[in-house]
Amino acid sequence: MISYLNGLTFQTEYRPLQTFSAYMDYFLPRMYGLEFWSEYQEYLSLIIGKLFDQFNAQGLDADMDIQHDLFSARDIVVLRACIIDYEPCIQMATERFQEVRRNCSGKFQLLSGSDCNKIPYYLRPWVYSAAIKHGTEDDFDFLFEKWNMEHYMMERDSIFNGLCSTRFREKSDLAWKRLMKNRARENILLRCVACSKTMFNDTLLLDMFEEQPEYMKELVETAANDLSAVMILIYRNMQFEKDVKRMDNVLKPYKDLIRFLAKYRSQALGRIVWRQDVAPYFAGNASEAIQIMKNIHSFD
Repeated sequence: MISYLNGLTFQTEYRPLQTFSAYMDYFLPRMYGLEFWSEYQEYLSLIIGKLFDQFNAQGLDADMDIQHDLFSARDIVVLRACIIDYEPCIQMATERFQEVRRNCSGKFQLLSGSDCNKIPYYLRPWVYSAAIKHGTEDDFDFLFEKWNMEHYMMERDSIFNGLCSTRFREKSDLAWKRLMKNRARENILLRCVACSKTMFNDTLLLDMFEEQPEYMKELVETAANDLSAVMILIYRNMQFEKDVKRMDNVLKPYKDLIRFLAKYRSQALGRIVWRQDVAPYFAGNASEAIQIMKNIHSFD
C-alpha cells in the first residue's frame, strides 16, 4: 500500500486516484481527531498536496471538457486536498470565495450567474465548503442568503455543501432547519451524502437534536424518511462511544427509528473500536511512510 500511494505523487491518472479517494473515504472517519491525526494529515499532504500543486500551477480554471478522466482526477484532488486542510487549497478557496463576496454582493445577484461568480462549477462545492469551514459567521450569512434566493438546483447543491461545513452551532441549526423546512423541493438524502464527505468529528447535529427533543418529535411525525437520512449522517460522523450513548438517549422514544438505524449504530461502534485498536499501528506506519517518501522525493 505504501509503495502504491508513493507512486501517486508522480501521476494524475483518474483510476489510481479514484482508488485513493475510496481509501480516504474509509480511513478519514477513522483517523480524524485522534492524537496522531497530524502525522496522518502530513502523510496525506505529501501525496495529495503535490498533485494539487501540479493542477493549481496549470490553473484550476483550465478547460478539460474533452479530457474527462483528467477532469475527474482534478476534481478528486481538489476535494481531497481541501478536506485534509492542505494549506494551499484552503488559501485558494478563501481567496476565491472572498472574490465572490465582493463581486456578487448585489441584493439580487445569484451565484449561479456567470456575470459575478467566476468559479468553475466543478470547483464551487469545495471552495464553498473550505471557505465556510475556515471562515467567519459573516461568510456563512452571505452564503445562506444566496442559497435562499437561488433557484438553480445545481448551485443550491453546491452552496449547501458549504453551509453544512460551518463550525458555528447556531449557523448549523439554521441551515439544517431551513433545509428540512424546504424538504418538498430538496433531496435530503443527497444533501446528507454530499455533506458526509466534508464533515468529520462534527457533533453539531447531534447537539441540536439532543437539546431540542420537541423538534426531533416533530420531524419523526412529519418527515421520518428525511430525518432518517440525517440520523445516518450523524452516525457516519461519530468518533466516540459517548456520542453513541447520547444518540441512544435521543432515539429512545422512537422504537421504529431505532430498528431502522441499528445497522448504522453498529457501524459507528465498529469504527470506534478500530480507532482504539488499529489506528495507533496505522499511524505508526504512516509516520514511517513519511520518512520514506521524503527520502525518495527529496521533500525535506
